Amino acid sequence: MELCWAQNCTSPISGPSPLVFSQLIQTIIAAQCSLGRIDDYPPDRTPEIVENSEESFDFIIVGGGSAGSVLAARLSEQSDWKVLLIEAGTYPSARTDVPQLSSGAQRNSEEYDYPAEPQENFCLGQVNKRCRLATGKGLGGSSTLGCNAYIYGHKIDYDSWEAEGNEGWDFESVLPYFKKSSNYPREIIEQYGDNYLGTDGPMSIRLLNYTSSSSPEAVVKAVSEIGIPKIDIFNIGRSIGFTKIHVTVENGKRVNAAKAFLSPIKNKKNLYVMTSTRADKILISNKKTTGVRVILKDGKTVDIKASKEVILSAGVMGSPKLLMLSGIGPKKDLDELEIDCIADLPVGENLIDQLIWPGFFFGIPKSNTCP
Repeated sequence: MELCWAQNCTSPISGPSPLVFSQLIQTIIAAQCSLGRIDDYPPDRTPEIVENSEESFDFIIVGGGSAGSVLAARLSEQSDWKVLLIEAGTYPSARTDVPQLSSGAQRNSEEYDYPAEPQENFCLGQVNKRCRLATGKGLGGSSTLGCNAYIYGHKIDYDSWEAEGNEGWDFESVLPYFKKSSNYPREIIEQYGDNYLGTDGPMSIRLLNYTSSSSPEAVVKAVSEIGIPKIDIFNIGRSIGFTKIHVTVENGKRVNAAKAFLSPIKNKKNLYVMTSTRADKILISNKKTTGVRVILKDGKTVDIKASKEVILSAGVMGSPKLLMLSGIGPKKDLDELEIDCIADLPVGENLIDQLIWPGFFFGIPKSNTCP
């Protein structure tokens, strides 16, 4: 490519067109080079960890997705703690940096293609009535392939968790952590205040750019006319109604959880990251967790020790699966798989997935006349 640009050539097209075309090509190449940069993330220290496998970590975090990225960042703030983050996938690809290509990051090596169980009233149009449960595989987890929407959730849900005995989970208690994580534009704060929104967090939150289409305004106007509530902006109290969504985007590129929370600390000496490494079993001795058994990319098995805690953040599929592989789960299921049961618990029996309705699709015949 460099040789191509270095050559002198005569274009048959006169005027500014050749220059504009060459600048366009160079801009596209430069944009591609800025996407999917591995050096935006912490380096893979697998060889170092394997070589010193007898050494112990204070914390081992299984799963480098949305939760694991935050946990690794927060725990590594304690400089005398050694924190290990284990991820079965690898680094996010260039396509995951483009928000509109979220669906393109699915059905490949960057996600687990889990099929849902057939249900009587759902997924009727899918093969064998089984929907797909798209789950991210790689640093950033599902935040690399979702739709980027950023919504706190409903106050009633948090308050009900507190009422059920989960102290500190009411909305007023968790709100400071949302504010601490988020980075809203100054103009949004000036318009709506900072009672609910943060400006100094690592996660960039922006309003989705709708300049290419007027359809969102038309939808909001239409639902308002039939009495459905219109919200000025999400995450400032009311959360039921229609409005433009907030997204985790900065300068037109997706901000996944790993990029937001791990990139700023990628060179920390006490943060260790293993990619392409699958946790196979939690090591338990005398009902106490002692470490994790992992399978490396080459198939080799290594036991890694933890002196304080092993933290599972492998998602709603991966975490129950690892617990059951380790002997924690429904005894009847473990017996069928010939896994020794350490604790008979209803692991994985409370999965509740969200529903989405994509709307109606219309086909318009190619004809100049109406029927």
